[in-house]
This record gives sequence, C-alpha cells and structure tokens, in this order.
Amino acid sequence: MAVRQKDAQRAVELLQRYRAKLGQRARSQSADKVDCGEQDRQLQRSLDRVITVFQSQLFNALLGLSILWMKMNRLNVRR
Repeated sequence: MAVRQKDAQRAVELLQRYRAKLGQRARSQSADKVDCGEQDRQLQRSLDRVITVFQSQLFNALLGLSILWMKMNRLNVRR
C-alpha cells in the first residue's frame, strides 16, 4: 500500500498534537509537584524523533520516489 503525501502530513499533525498534550501534562504535573515519569519522557523523545524523520527532506524524497515507482509499476502492468 502506497503512503500518500497527505497521509504522512496528517500523521505528523496527529503526532505533534499528541506530543503537545504530553508536554502540557508534564508541565501541569510539574506545577503540582508530580513527576511525569521516565516513561513519559522517553515517549516524548521518541515522538520527537518520529516527527523529525517524517518532516525530513529524505523521508519526503523517499515518499516521492515511492509514489513515482507505484505509478510506473501500474503503467508497466497495463501493457
């Protein structure tokens, strides 16, 4: 199944929203003197990495190549 550019953009938007909610929770817990926990911090770092990859030029170039390959493959199958 080919990943479309708009699907990838939507995924980034959802990840960014989730990451922002985690950050808000961490800040509110910090104000309440409650530790958000190492697992939350690890999740935030992992989300940051995934978001960075999705926004990278390399990912977008590979996505473009994938779409091009799928289109070319469909043309070859029709022949």
